[in-house]
Order: sequence, then structure tokens, then C-alpha cells
Amino acid sequence: MIKKLTFFILFLFLLSFGNAQSISPQTTNMSGGSINTGYYQLEWSVGELAVIESFFQPNAILTNGVLQPLTDKPFTQNTNTSWGADEIRIFPVPTNGKFELDLLSRQQGLLTIQLMDGMGHVLQRIEKYYFGFGLIERFDITRLASASYYLKVSLSPFPGFTKKDGSFVVLKVN
Repeated sequence: MIKKLTFFILFLFLLSFGNAQSISPQTTNMSGGSINTGYYQLEWSVGELAVIESFFQPNAILTNGVLQPLTDKPFTQNTNTSWGADEIRIFPVPTNGKFELDLLSRQQGLLTIQLMDGMGHVLQRIEKYYFGFGLIERFDITRLASASYYLKVSLSPFPGFTKKDGSFVVLKVN
């Protein structure tokens, strides 16, 4: 009986140092994994819910799905009015005709992407709503001459988010 009581008291003592939650996002799945190939990352899991729904409160996000973007930086937002290097990537530059723009920002709003030539003429315009979960846009300029082209990326924010603007050079070579 003394051994059981001693074990129980030791168990309660150890529980007092335990944590119910952590700052970093975590989950437990039955199985899964991830792989990085170049700039693509593929993640998979078994035992995860098929429905993904998020609830937002100040300083807290509750999600019943697991594989969510931006989970390596919880609660961080770049509130600068220009795009950060961790928010936009354009590659390959220089390109022989095909390139892509990868956007990964927590800001939300109406996103406008304009591909322009050196004279400022708009060659392609894309407008879509961006909800802060990542976006990949692919461009094909193989039919265009070798020159410098420009991408203007603007975000007209939803209330509570930050307006963002930026211009990026894309060099096309043959």
C-alpha cells in the first residue's frame, strides 16, 4: 500500500510540471510524412479529418484539419506595405519563357497581378481574392521577345489587414 501511495504522490508531482498545450502547432496522426523536392513540399497523413475548418480569435487559431499552410510561423504577420522575401518568390529568373510566382502571406484581400513590358503596357492581368493560404500563379512568356518584364503585385486588403504593393523584374532570355 505504501508503494502505491508513494507512486501516486510521485505521479501527481510529475503532472504538476506537465503542459496541456504548446506554442508550436502539433498534431498526432496514425501515419504520414513529408518530402521536399526543389521548391515543392508534399505532406500527407493518415487518420486526419477530411473536413478543414478554422476558428480565429485574438492570439489563437483552432483548426480541426492538420495540414495547413504557414503553421511554421504561428500568429506572425508581415504588416509592412511592401512584400517581404518570405512572402513572394518568383522563379526561375532569368527564364526561357515559363516562370511562377509563389505567394505565401497571412494578409487577405483582392490580389491583382499585372505582367508588364518595359514600356508599362499590361500584357496579362490576374485578379482574385486571396484568403491567406498561399497561391501559385504560372506564367508563360515564351512567345515574347527576350527582354526585362515586370510583375506588379498589389493587395487591396480586407478590413483588419495591410495593403501591399511591389514590383518585380523578370528577365527573359532565349
